[in-house]
Parts: sequence; C-alpha cells; structure tokens
Amino acid sequence: HEAVGKLKWYSGIQPAWYVNHEGLAESFQKLLYAAGGNTTSTVSGGTAMEFLGYPVIKTQALPRDPSASNELIAVLGDLSLGAMMGARRDLRMQILRELYAVNDQLAIVATSRSDTVIHDVGTSTKAGSIVGIYSPA
Repeated sequence: HEAVGKLKWYSGIQPAWYVNHEGLAESFQKLLYAAGGNTTSTVSGGTAMEFLGYPVIKTQALPRDPSASNELIAVLGDLSLGAMMGARRDLRMQILRELYAVNDQLAIVATSRSDTVIHDVGTSTKAGSIVGIYSPA
C-alpha cells in the first residue's frame, strides 16, 4: 500500500494502523474477505487485528463514515515517535466536606489538563512517522 511506502522508517519504529470501528469493517475487513484463498472456516473465525503485517488498533477518535469524501479514515504510524503529550496544568485536588456532611461523608475532586501535539506527520512529498489515509475526494 502507498501509506506503508510513505512511512519514515526510524530505528525501533513500531507502527500500527489506527482506524474507527466502522472504518475497519468497511475497508480493512472488506479487503481481507475479498482476498483470494479464503474458506468458510477462515471467514467464520474472523480476522486478526493485523493488516499488511501491522497491528490494527480501533479508536473512536477518527471519523465514523469511511465513505465521506476527503475524510481521514485511518492512520499508520508510531505515535510514540510522532506525537507528544504534555501537562498544561498539574493535578489539582479539592476535598468537599460540606456536600455530603449530612451522611458523614466527603467528596474528592481531582482535575488535570493535558494536551497532545502531533508533530511528525508526513506530507504528499515528505515522509513522517505518522501517515494519514484519506477517502477519495
């Protein structure tokens, strides 16, 4: 596949496919079932969560409709190399004694803010550690 060829190969890279559940059924699994050599036992056994030799990870963060035009439908890459997560605000904890005082209980509220930055996405001319697969326009 073209995406595999566009993936920048770093030492120790461990790429995986990231796809929505509907996208998995409508694209990846349809391709696997249409491939020659399938028997009723292989089809009834389901498909392994692997495609073109890379693991497939389902995520609901990607769009649900793989038939929509020019939509990101899958991602191939190693998120540990192409993305970073940082704390925007440290963990804050607050004890609410008054809320449940009648029942001799207390509530604990903990909040934190974080952000994720995707920084090594490839383009149509330059490879990256993360490659997006888009539906046709």
